[in-house]
Amino acid sequence: MREIKLLVIHHSDSPRGTTRKDVKDWHLARGFDDVGYHRLIRLPDDEGSVEIVEGRPEKVIGAQSKGNNRKYLGLCMLGDFEKYSVPPRMWDAAVGVLAGWCLEHKLDPFEAVQGLSLIHI
Repeated sequence: MREIKLLVIHHSDSPRGTTRKDVKDWHLARGFDDVGYHRLIRLPDDEGSVEIVEGRPEKVIGAQSKGNNRKYLGLCMLGDFEKYSVPPRMWDAAVGVLAGWCLEHKLDPFEAVQGLSLIHI
């Protein structure tokens, strides 16, 4: 198993209701083999739920930061969070995924969890 050092959070800059298939289609069009992220968090059209969706298997290197993906796991929150705030239930789901990864890979969340724009390449 590869050594994971960072957990990278993205947002899709896409409309509410974006699906795994939408992301996969975008990534295939860019030449990726599949969805570039390991987990996706989405809000279905109804207001009360949140879905955590599998992306790439964790054993497969992601496609989120060219040249650095070997040591990362990627989580993408589906939506446009420049237009609206991340709903609390979506943050709760993200925290659950990230906490699980931190425990599994023995990572300090204060060091390992980063937004893509914070990664120094």
